[in-house]
Amino acid sequence: MRLSAKTWVIIAILLMVLGVYCWNLGNRVQEDKQREAEAVSSAMTGTGNVKIPRLNGAGQPLLTQLNQTTRHANQASPEVSARYQEPLPEDPLHPHRLRNTAVGVDQLVRLNHVLLLNNALIDTSSRRALEIPSHLQAPIRTRSYLIQTDKPFDEVLPARLLEQLAANKVSYIPNNAWLVRADPDVMTHLKNISGVRAVVPYAPYFKISESLLPLAVGRTELESGTLLSLTVFPDESLAAESALHQLGLQLINRTDSPFGDQYVVHATPDSLIPLANLDLVQWVEPWHQRELANDLSRGRVAVDTDASNLTNENHHGLSGSGVLININDSGVDATHPDLIGRVESSGHSQNNTNPGLVPTSSAGLVSAIRYSGHLDSVGHGTHVAGILASSGENSPTITNIINSATNANFHGMAPEAELLSLTIDLLSGPLESDEELQALAAEHNYITEGRTNAMISNNSWNYPNSQEYGLASASFDAAVRDALPYVEGEQPMVYVFSSGNAGNGNQSGRGGSPGSILAPATAKNVITVGAIETLRFITNEVVTGFVDQITTNDMGVVETNQIPVLEKAFLADTDSATEVASFSSRGNVGIGIEGEGGRFKPDVVAPGTYVVSTRSKDWESPEGLQNTILNLREGISVNPGELYPITVFVPLDSVEVRVRIRTNKDAPLDLPDMPVYGALGRFPTTEDFFGLNTVTLALDSQAPLNLVPGNIYFFSIGNNSEQTMVFDLETAVVTEEEEEGFYEGLAELNEGLELHY
Repeated sequence: MRLSAKTWVIIAILLMVLGVYCWNLGNRVQEDKQREAEAVSSAMTGTGNVKIPRLNGAGQPLLTQLNQTTRHANQASPEVSARYQEPLPEDPLHPHRLRNTAVGVDQLVRLNHVLLLNNALIDTSSRRALEIPSHLQAPIRTRSYLIQTDKPFDEVLPARLLEQLAANKVSYIPNNAWLVRADPDVMTHLKNISGVRAVVPYAPYFKISESLLPLAVGRTELESGTLLSLTVFPDESLAAESALHQLGLQLINRTDSPFGDQYVVHATPDSLIPLANLDLVQWVEPWHQRELANDLSRGRVAVDTDASNLTNENHHGLSGSGVLININDSGVDATHPDLIGRVESSGHSQNNTNPGLVPTSSAGLVSAIRYSGHLDSVGHGTHVAGILASSGENSPTITNIINSATNANFHGMAPEAELLSLTIDLLSGPLESDEELQALAAEHNYITEGRTNAMISNNSWNYPNSQEYGLASASFDAAVRDALPYVEGEQPMVYVFSSGNAGNGNQSGRGGSPGSILAPATAKNVITVGAIETLRFITNEVVTGFVDQITTNDMGVVETNQIPVLEKAFLADTDSATEVASFSSRGNVGIGIEGEGGRFKPDVVAPGTYVVSTRSKDWESPEGLQNTILNLREGISVNPGELYPITVFVPLDSVEVRVRIRTNKDAPLDLPDMPVYGALGRFPTTEDFFGLNTVTLALDSQAPLNLVPGNIYFFSIGNNSEQTMVFDLETAVVTEEEEEGFYEGLAELNEGLELHY
């Protein structure tokens, strides 16, 4: 069939029109690419303006499909479609951890197109949606996103480009991603830049700690009195405090960190979900107070080849001379003869017996801390100090250590090292934040002392019931690289942490609770130390109970006698030098999150049972298990010449009552001496003077500080200055549960070591 001339003309015209259209389309595409290149170039060079497209009324998929992953719009490679019918595996260890892939965790951690979050595993090459509950999805106009790149992040999104677009990197997210804050309109531009693999809205579901997540998912209320720790995004403190007040939450404390300001709040039962939905909140977790977690030790860790030497001979001549070690603990008795002259406390000399206030110079640290690191009524810090640095000079005074070496000495690991003691508050931990401890030690080492070597910091404490990688772990990980982020350059630290006392193992060193290592020992960059037994074979018997013995005497009378049950209560913990201590927290950390088996921890183990070390002169052997009832009143205001009254009920099983005046974040850095008055059963007058700033009542104290349990005590705080004083007031009532047999046996062991060990 032959076409007519007319038909050929029509075809030619159509081809010409099509050619012109394709030509113009090609020009427009080329112009668009040129404009994008110029915009990126101008942003990087600081010239020109980046034109950010505005969202239309319907919005972009990035902002409306909150439970889906959004990928680079111009991705050339074909998408890998998920097998939507494939069932996702259940995870009994982490039942609320969402995922959009059936691939196992061990494989996912090695894939570049995966986001590994505490609460979600996201394959960014899959279209499969995450099933985020509607009440925990990101808001339409969120400013928080996870940006994943194909190449190193800074190559794809240089700092100058982010600065031009007012976009801020907050923290790294594995794999190959960063949490970024930016205007949502800016994000529609960033997601189209070559090399950006995925942009995912940072949903409230992602920012809740695993221990709180079931409550949020189930809309379950928090227990009354719950304290929460939360981190807000950088430069959001004013907006955050306003939002927290609007939610009716009481602010307990605020500190800053490399990730943004951190708050401790007194939560209301229904506040968890509203908190997580605040777009300026980055992370929410429970608040935890701190918990405290050797003559034979030196030989066991190979710093002393002869445990019986009476001189300071050391392995390869290393004695710790010239080394400054930070101890964050209950304080150190600086008057102990084996430590005297080598204990510093930030802001104090060891001869200064008055606690002082030490402000930090790091920007944004709002609360000064009352330190008395050269005193130790608890005894734990002095014990740790002796393990580290006791000179052992009083070793010859001790001759009856059970199963010790002949002529044993009690040198520390580094008997000539100097110590910087900072006191942690075991009762009201938020008032001495991790960041403040880091800054004070680093300032003393690098600025006050002018040292250039990285400081070692020993921390024999943990946050109980805190096995996750949370705020504390991240904070110490960052401080290992730079403990003074607000000071030019890097000031690194070496942090050593005990693994914790939550192991629940058996007496053979086996069994126990996996994944029980406690924060901050879960951090990646710190050295985590587990405990093994000390071989002593202590066979002392103690009374652990009584049994009835029924007999009939010669007169035919039935008699019942109580026969004590004797057990070798200390033997199981002292019968080996290689068994893991039953209490020592077990690894790994992040099981099922950082791989199926988690991350290896602890890093090392060391002797941790029945270790002989230095004794604080203020420590007394306990008679039973002690508990502390803490009450903290904040923001108390007292005018000159006035009194502030309080009452404290003292139960019958009480052994001690403490009243302590603390600085408030709005108070002067240096509170004056404020009198504390007290009386039993009535309000005191100025004649009933108990002490200044801090007073302690105990059973064996002299009047008027002798404690009479089962009564109500009345206290008043006076102000003898000429200005109104604002402060916080802490009261603590210590009760004791008697366990006579065990603690009497322990006291007998300790009596043989007095006076110094």
